Amino acid sequence: KLGAVATGNPMLVARQGLGVSMMYDGNTKFETKNEGVIVSGGTTTVTLSVTGVSTFAGDLNISSSVPQILLTDTDNDSDYAIRNANGTFEIKDTTNNSSRIKILSNGITTVEAPLNVNGNFITSGTASVTGGNLQITGTAPFIGLNDSDNNPDYRLYNSNGEFQIYDVTNTTVRLNVK
Repeated sequence: KLGAVATGNPMLVARQGLGVSMMYDGNTKFETKNEGVIVSGGTTTVTLSVTGVSTFAGDLNISSSVPQILLTDTDNDSDYAIRNANGTFEIKDTTNNSSRIKILSNGITTVEAPLNVNGNFITSGTASVTGGNLQITGTAPFIGLNDSDNNPDYRLYNSNGEFQIYDVTNTTVRLNVK
């Protein structure tokens, strides 16, 4: 047992079979246990390598000019980085050096092709396809055009092999191409 000369508070306590405790101002900050160590308070490390499962209670804060979490696949498949690069949230395929998903600070989201959606794709803003095709597959696929100003809403249909422009508001077919 080592203590501070001025206060008499212990600074280091070592007990055979019970571990070692390090204290600051009488408060335990670092303890060794049979299963590992316990750190009370904040820690700062340049490199932290953890093997196994890590559990966090509370927030995990990562600060850097480009903070990121690296996901390395040990089966030789693509590796990914989840990062904030210059205010843009990005999921990047680091194996192929390709940004798969980006969300810009203004909310615009880009997805590297192809984007396969199982179910409904709903947008309240602009959706665009550049340099590719938009393909919709279903038993009665349609594109809905909903006007938020109380004007008629329309659907562009492929109904049993016939192309239709359907007025949803007034429940009538406006154009039918057989």
